[in-house]
Amino acid sequence: MKILLTGLIGALIGYVTNWLAIKMLFRPYKEVRIMGIKVPFTPGLIPKEKARIAKSVGNGIGDHLLTEETIQEHLCGEKVDNAIRTWMNIKIKELIEKKETLKTLLKKMIGKRYEGLKEYVVNLTVGYSKKVLDNEETRAKLFKIIKGEIEKLISIKIEDIIKHDLSIKFQDYALKKIKGIKESDDIKVTISNAMVSFINDDINTLKKLNQIIPESTQETIYSLVENNREEICSKIINALEKESVKEEIISSINDLVNTKLSPMIAMFVKGESIYPLIISTLNSYLEEDENRMMIVGLVNNEIKNLLDNTVGEIVEKYGQDKIKSIIHEVSSILLDNFINNETIDDLFNRFLNSFDKDITLKEFVEKIDEEALENIDRYIEKIFESIIKKVEENNYIEKSVIKIMELIESIHIGEILEKNNGMAEAIEIETVALYKGFMENNSAKITQMIDIPAVVEEKIHEFEMAEMEEIILEIASKELKAITWFGALLGFAMGVISQVVGSI
Repeated sequence: MKILLTGLIGALIGYVTNWLAIKMLFRPYKEVRIMGIKVPFTPGLIPKEKARIAKSVGNGIGDHLLTEETIQEHLCGEKVDNAIRTWMNIKIKELIEKKETLKTLLKKMIGKRYEGLKEYVVNLTVGYSKKVLDNEETRAKLFKIIKGEIEKLISIKIEDIIKHDLSIKFQDYALKKIKGIKESDDIKVTISNAMVSFINDDINTLKKLNQIIPESTQETIYSLVENNREEICSKIINALEKESVKEEIISSINDLVNTKLSPMIAMFVKGESIYPLIISTLNSYLEEDENRMMIVGLVNNEIKNLLDNTVGEIVEKYGQDKIKSIIHEVSSILLDNFINNETIDDLFNRFLNSFDKDITLKEFVEKIDEEALENIDRYIEKIFESIIKKVEENNYIEKSVIKIMELIESIHIGEILEKNNGMAEAIEIETVALYKGFMENNSAKITQMIDIPAVVEEKIHEFEMAEMEEIILEIASKELKAITWFGALLGFAMGVISQVVGSI
């Protein structure tokens, strides 16, 4: 019984000793003095060595736990990447659902400062643009660019211009307009007036028409007659079949029969019966191309005979009123029968084919006027300077910048992301890549700037001792309790051993 009692007393002493030792690590928090004499073991060990402990803990964490490599490894790890992707995905979905404009988003981000920032950007852009335009070197470069583009344009071959889609559309449009003009009465009047004016101007000249009218034009007239021989022959038949002409022919036949034949024979020969035979025979005759060519020869001979007269001789022979009437009739015949759509197409194609298609537009212009390109350069330079002046005078730069800003502000980020399915994923990937690149290149600098040992030391200093004691006890409660009970066990063992040894 005595041995057990001694062991229990030893256990109590060991328990209390260790419990007190643990308490003395923290308490008292401050130095205690009695009558000016410092009480030993005050303050407690940890409060007394708080500064040294803080520094040691800070250095230990900074040098061995939160190293630059560790921080970089964790900040650039897959977990952080996934977190960024998830966050970006949520934000992108919010943008798509809300359909907010860029202006609204920026106002949310920076609030009232937005208008000031916008004004600053506008003023900065306008100022820079004006400065650029005022620079002679910049103007020279701009003019050089414009001139270069024009050089490229005029280096195109004529053949390529003619074959270009826009040129083909223009050609079709021009042909349509020409054909439309041909159908109007105004063109007939214009041609008639031009021919009458020509006659009036040359009525007193001694030159013959074949000397005045270009030979190529005469050949064209002859070709027109030949090419339209079928139409001409058809017109001859139609003219003979007109009622007034028919009556005239029948009357002439009857007169001829009555004067040349005996009255008895004339009774059986009538103009009414001969006329159809004449028309039928003439029709058959003119169906042969050889006979048509003979008609062409007759018509062209008459034209040649006509052209072999002076204007004055023709007017004197037929009279001015008759000439005007003939001119008007000829104009109508030309337009209605000879200047048909096929002829216009042919003439237009001849016109296009007359160009040398192997040369460039530049060479074509130089053929027309050797100084044309220099004049164009001067004209372009003049226009360029005029544009720059108007831009400066009318605040076009400021208006344009404001307009561009308004367009940018009205952009719906959500709509863009919604319409471009791959854009959201690309933004996520680029954001992660940008973040990782930044961290890989700057994590060391960031760690140095943060100065982890100093931060840890500072935070430990900021703790109240009661708070620090609570934290440490919470962390090591099991271990400290074990130490306390181990002291009791050790005291019990020593008490029992000492009693046993004493009894021997």
